[in-house]
Amino acid sequence: MRNKILYSLIALFILLIIVISIIFIRVMVQSSETITRLREERKPQKIEISEIPLKKKKGWELFVNKADVRDMVFFNRKYYLATSGGIILLSEDCKIEDEFNTNWGLPENSFLELYNREDNILALTEGGKLIELREKLLFKYNLKRTGKIFSFTSKESDIFLSAANGIYLLSNGKISKIEDIKDVKIVRHFLNGIVVGTIHGKVYIRTPTFTDSIIEIDAVNDIKENGEVLYIATPLGLERVTREERKLEFAGEFITTIAEYNGKLCCGTFDGRVIVGKKIYRIAKKSTRINRLRVINDKLFALTSDGAFLLEDGKWSCFYKPYIDIPLMYITSILKKGNELFIGTFENGCFSLKSNGLRQLEIGKNVNEINQIVGAQNELFIATNSGLFLLSQKGVKKIDGLPSNFVNAIFLMKKKLIVGTSKGFGILDLNRFESKIFGSFQGLINNRVYSIAYSEGKIILGTLGGISIFDGNSFKNVTSANSSLKCNWINGLLVAGERIYIGTYGGGISYLEKKGIKTIEETSEAEINHNSLFCKEPYLLAGTCKNGLFVYNEKNNKGKFLKGIFPLDDVTAVFADEEYFYIGTEQGLYRIESKEMPLDSGKIVRSK
Repeated sequence: MRNKILYSLIALFILLIIVISIIFIRVMVQSSETITRLREERKPQKIEISEIPLKKKKGWELFVNKADVRDMVFFNRKYYLATSGGIILLSEDCKIEDEFNTNWGLPENSFLELYNREDNILALTEGGKLIELREKLLFKYNLKRTGKIFSFTSKESDIFLSAANGIYLLSNGKISKIEDIKDVKIVRHFLNGIVVGTIHGKVYIRTPTFTDSIIEIDAVNDIKENGEVLYIATPLGLERVTREERKLEFAGEFITTIAEYNGKLCCGTFDGRVIVGKKIYRIAKKSTRINRLRVINDKLFALTSDGAFLLEDGKWSCFYKPYIDIPLMYITSILKKGNELFIGTFENGCFSLKSNGLRQLEIGKNVNEINQIVGAQNELFIATNSGLFLLSQKGVKKIDGLPSNFVNAIFLMKKKLIVGTSKGFGILDLNRFESKIFGSFQGLINNRVYSIAYSEGKIILGTLGGISIFDGNSFKNVTSANSSLKCNWINGLLVAGERIYIGTYGGGISYLEKKGIKTIEETSEAEINHNSLFCKEPYLLAGTCKNGLFVYNEKNNKGKFLKGIFPLDDVTAVFADEEYFYIGTEQGLYRIESKEMPLDSGKIVRSK
């Protein structure tokens, strides 16, 4: 008996040794692999750069906000401005000489930072892409290993990139990782070392004599070194950090940017003010953000969401603002009636564009998020996150009696309006403005209604949980569980002939016909943006998130993704008439002549 116990203990001990050895070997292998990976990442690697001639696309127009200025440099006797609508070139006497955006081949319209080197301009897009402008040439940097780049800073000829995957050094055409800190928002030089701010509000100080970390910061907006003092711009004030102490100055001020001018520390705020030393200047309205303070040619510039301003002789004046301010960003809906184009946006309300210019429609106070626009004769129905509004010659009327003020979709059916909300849908009688309300209690598959269509006497509702078909009495529900539907989040419905196209968020495009639901091949993982399906025979057009514009030919059942044409490959709204295609994106509205629309380019896919 004792021998059996002894043998069992010996066997258990040997097994334990084997297990520990296996774990140790695996840890050693993984450690070795990690060390090898880190060494490889830190090893300088040559950058892949694409060279593209700058040439303007024929027949393309861009309507976009060019007043939001994020950075500015002076190069070759010109001012280069990074704006939300492209890179603007100004002469020394403030006249616009040129502008570059996606119509010229740039990857985006919205730019965050600029840096003038000896013979070129380095620019960073809002989407985190790095490009170089040199006369009439564009150079695109392939920096996928860095993840999204949030900002950069320079030291002599070297560039330090603040990125999602760490801090990288760009030098002599090569790139290497120097710090493995994740989600780096900003890097600055400090005491022969660096100071790092992350998008999560943490600050790390790395110098030969001073190492610290600061974590109780709401957000890091900017960092400035002044001797042995470190200043950090935060939403709560200005953090002043030395080896001995940490102190909050300008408590309660939302500081966005820091600079030094004529020996004085200068701060910009979130509400249109600039602090120079101890003096406070209001240079713009409260809704204007000071994006950055720059000292150029011994002059202090404030770059704001409403243009660029200049301090001279103790007074601020407007240095740059577009002649026509078109604040079009993040387009959500497009509708044309006669010669008037109506444009809904995600943040700035609704606009009307005619030959004599652009004007903003007065809907209501704080009504900014537009989801869909539908027209009937001399009336407009506008679905917003603040309710449903009727615009007519009599003025503006908010329609009450709906399940929710979050109105996602509307569909006009003779004298009735079907209204989809976050809490079900209503059928509105337009003669008496009385509504009948339906929800999950009556059989709707999900109360969050995102899209609506009508076919053969039945209302088709796209929801967060699938499709509901309502015949006026009962619901028939279609989901991925009882059909070949790839995804239950329905973002778009469109009736075209005998087909009902279904745009999903993550399951691509399908269509419903008498034989059932079929999926368009290779779109099965595409994210179709809200209410972004449009039909112009023989084409179905679909706006996608990260896959550009999808074009599908109904005659031959072939489709194509048009990628690399619109900024961030994110198309948020689509409309077309005989003359133009109107393509809405996060970075402006494109009006493209029909003959110049590249429908025949892209990757071909087929439907099953």
